[in-house]
Amino acid sequence: MTMTSEQRVAYEIAWKQDGLERAIKNGGLPTEAETDSVDKALQRAFDQAEDLVSRVGGIANSAGLDVPIPITLEHVGLLSIFAYELETRGQDFIEFGEQIRKELTLLDSIRVDEQRSQGRDDG
Repeated sequence: MTMTSEQRVAYEIAWKQDGLERAIKNGGLPTEAETDSVDKALQRAFDQAEDLVSRVGGIANSAGLDVPIPITLEHVGLLSIFAYELETRGQDFIEFGEQIRKELTLLDSIRVDEQRSQGRDDG
């Protein structure tokens, strides 16, 4: 069954209202403490990954030298999976950033509309 124009508009409004209510129920816009916490966790993860990459590179670039540790197929498989995880999670974080940047325009528009409706314009 297809929707009429009025039904489609009502559906879209209900869908947006539901999303708004869920977002507010789940904490609303993030606080500075929340974004700082995520930033610190990302920095710790970055530092750990950077250390692992440095260790892998130090060993991988020793071709032709006597490497005092065994390099197993398990190491190769583990690092292949780890590289894939870094790439896909990295792309996911890029997409999160892009989504937030896109939504900043909408948030600023809402902010300006609220100011206008309250008869003030503080920039």
